[in-house]
Amino acid sequence: MQKMRPVMENLLAQSNMAFNKTVDAVGNEDRLFAKREKVFIELMKLDLEKMEKFAANTMILSAEENVDTFYGIPEKLQTSLG
Repeated sequence: MQKMRPVMENLLAQSNMAFNKTVDAVGNEDRLFAKREKVFIELMKLDLEKMEKFAANTMILSAEENVDTFYGIPEKLQTSLG
């Protein structure tokens, strides 16, 4: 019975680690989804043609890094780009 305790503790630790990674991944996906939803709303504020907004939206949403870059641009600079 004493030999089982370390095995069970190890199993529980591994399960806990896997669970925490899953929770972090789901949380990150939720944050990214919320950001992606707001990209087009932000693009609507710019003085661009409709097709330019759709093209920009498609390009920004094509990669997570693009979404991060878009939100990293100061708002004053974003509005001057349009």
